[in-house]
Amino acid sequence: MEFSERIYTILKQIPFLGNLTILVVFVYGLNEVITKATFDKINPLKSILGFLPTFKKYRLNIIKAQYYNTLNTKEFIEWRDSVLAKLYNVYPFTKLCNSFFPVVCFNAYENFAYPFIGLLNEEELNLNVQDYKLNLPIQKGYKIIVGDTVKRPLLKGYMLSSFKLNDNDHLISVSAHVGTYEQNIYSSHILEYELYKYYINKKHDIQHLTPEQILSYLPLRKLVHKNRSQKDILVNGDDRSSLLGVQALVMFKDHEDLKYKVFVIKRSDDVASKPGYYQFIPSGGFEIWQNDDNDDILKNNFSVRHAIFRELIEEVFGEEEFVDNKVGMPESNILNHPKVQFILNLIFKKQASFQFLGSCVDLVGLRHELSFILRIDDPEFSKLSFHPNHESKNIQIKSLSQVKNIVNEKLNQGSAGLLHLASKHHIFKEIARDEGIDFSN
Repeated sequence: MEFSERIYTILKQIPFLGNLTILVVFVYGLNEVITKATFDKINPLKSILGFLPTFKKYRLNIIKAQYYNTLNTKEFIEWRDSVLAKLYNVYPFTKLCNSFFPVVCFNAYENFAYPFIGLLNEEELNLNVQDYKLNLPIQKGYKIIVGDTVKRPLLKGYMLSSFKLNDNDHLISVSAHVGTYEQNIYSSHILEYELYKYYINKKHDIQHLTPEQILSYLPLRKLVHKNRSQKDILVNGDDRSSLLGVQALVMFKDHEDLKYKVFVIKRSDDVASKPGYYQFIPSGGFEIWQNDDNDDILKNNFSVRHAIFRELIEEVFGEEEFVDNKVGMPESNILNHPKVQFILNLIFKKQASFQFLGSCVDLVGLRHELSFILRIDDPEFSKLSFHPNHESKNIQIKSLSQVKNIVNEKLNQGSAGLLHLASKHHIFKEIARDEGIDFSN
């Protein structure tokens, strides 16, 4: 028996590996024959291997499309909300213009005006970032979908530790710890993906299930819930890295018709959170701005003034250098920016008012957004030039009546909470009353 025949016989006796090896050798040999016969004009293996990256990208796009398309279906939204209503039945959904959003709002306990002294517990800021690994299958599956949209995974920001509330559940102060954007994505944002996985596995009928039974299908959320009251789950950040957000409803008097307008964007399709949704700007994560992240920088950036004005410069005025600060500008450049100085001067002259409204937590991802209202009464502000940034295609300037119309058009849940809080505040109600707009129905 020839050597090649002996090798073939041995390989045939190995159930899987042997047959696979024979197949690989056969394909390679056939490829060599075809390549030589065509004088290198046809190389099947090279063509197949060159196609694989294209096929992988095509397959990835299908997975992404299925995920985001499902999230936007009426059937999924109704099912999702029925799940959340069972899990958080102590707190009713937020009602806005006869629509209900899976958001719980906590009002500020008093009128917190700029510069918001005492809102953040600066002495309790924990600067230590916990060790973290993406080792769960569901985290790896979620990374396939959102990984390429996460631009700066190791960017540090401020995660919810706890809220201090008074006896009426009004927000007094916020405590936080430092974490990374990646930690937030794969422990908080991922809770929506976990709901999606539950949904597509055909476990739709939850009518007769208890909250405990539902949580048995949602292990990440169950970890957050363990032995905690619903209130504790919402106002503490235990067992997740929940990046605090900042958002503001900017109302400014238009110099053309002297009516108040607000900024709205439609989020781009290539962002990690809520692609295609409308939202009010400025809005973003409560993150550091410097390239370095030593203790002094982490402490200095723990400022809602810096965070909200940086988002304003970036999202309303389109200045991309305020996105990632590649040149290493100090945080003092934010408050010294000419347009910020313009607004601060109006606040000083009482031609603008900047108030903290409270916070709203999206029950889907269990993330809080510290919410503000900035009312600008000087029409000169409306003459400034406004530009979008990478998160949106355009800035839309809408009247209050137009804002009411978009409430049911894929309004970001955080923005719904912001508008709900704002609609209860006197500096909003004055304008709405004067313009005959009622946000209670």
